[in-house]
Amino acid sequence: MNKRSFKFMSCILALMCAMSVTSCGKNNENTVVSLTEEVLLADFESWAPDFQLCRISSNFGKVSMNTDSAYVSNGERSARIDPVGSGWMYIPTYSEDFEFDYTDFTYVDGIKVDVYNAQQTEESVSVGFVSALSGIDTFERAGEETFKLAPGWNTVSLYVDPSIVCIIADLTDIQGVYFIFDPINVGDITDTTPRYYLDNLRLIKRATPHSTETNLEFGENEIIDFERFYHKYFIINDFGVDMGIVSAADYGISASSGAKVLRLVVPGTATNAWNYYFKLVAPYLKASRLGNLTDEEFENAYFCWDMYNNYEATFNVVAVFHLGTGSQDYRVGNYPTPGQWSTFRVKLTDIENNIAGWRENMGMFIFSIRDEYTQDRELFFDNFRIEIK
Repeated sequence: MNKRSFKFMSCILALMCAMSVTSCGKNNENTVVSLTEEVLLADFESWAPDFQLCRISSNFGKVSMNTDSAYVSNGERSARIDPVGSGWMYIPTYSEDFEFDYTDFTYVDGIKVDVYNAQQTEESVSVGFVSALSGIDTFERAGEETFKLAPGWNTVSLYVDPSIVCIIADLTDIQGVYFIFDPINVGDITDTTPRYYLDNLRLIKRATPHSTETNLEFGENEIIDFERFYHKYFIINDFGVDMGIVSAADYGISASSGAKVLRLVVPGTATNAWNYYFKLVAPYLKASRLGNLTDEEFENAYFCWDMYNNYEATFNVVAVFHLGTGSQDYRVGNYPTPGQWSTFRVKLTDIENNIAGWRENMGMFIFSIRDEYTQDRELFFDNFRIEIK
């Protein structure tokens, strides 16, 4: 049975379940009675399907079954998480083998999950929705929020903001729920490495469907200037580094536009690796002025941004323009002057000439920076825009 047919059958079965008030789901314990109740997505009571379907990135760490009742919030088992890398894990919302399909979030208000923080200090976890699978080790993300975890049990609630999620994802085809813990990048799991437990992951249903209208606003020729509250949702931080939208005055500088800027602290771990510390998602780029240029404007337009280097030396901050398929990219080196704002421009036709089809199939915009220092380096970004010469 193909996925579309299975989705149709799932809707019929769900309707029958609601009418007859009987259990329906991936097994008899995952009861769904009405659209206003919870749907159990994963309780981690058995290897299949929860652990078998769980996906982790190659550098994440380990997910295993726990039977110690001290770390179980419901039932007899939970998932033990040992995130010793810098990657992610996610629980899928669809399985043809196990005959469940919860990908349609039209009536999903959000998710709740119980998380046990086994450390004595407050930690954090980022949670979001898998909007599309783009490879064995990659996926597209939407609606991410970061939550503080007190020692012991925490209930994490992530709600669907359709005006944000619908820009990045198809609300009727959410592929999973992902978790990203603070990275530590060590080789082995020990008694002193971070440890968490997950239990009772459920979808919270709503009685009415979400509106799919979006309300993005852009200034003239604006791509992103970090002034609006929702801008944070379109920036991806894969490495758990210190990065976020801040008031420029709080850091002793003036913004190049408005009052807020994006601050990035490149950690000084001297691995010599080139890391994608900053990602700006493609659907947002397409919604901005960049995706709405006439042919004449495109021929004469530049992708521009301002960068403030608060480190003592200059270094290369490589701008990477990806094709939507992820198969090709165009890279431009940039060397911001220490102690001041520098402006950088890339001609759009240069991007198109190097990766044909980019204008119609735009991928992520990324900053790649080499981890070559033992000291942290602070950067500020502002006023991503289109300039037409």
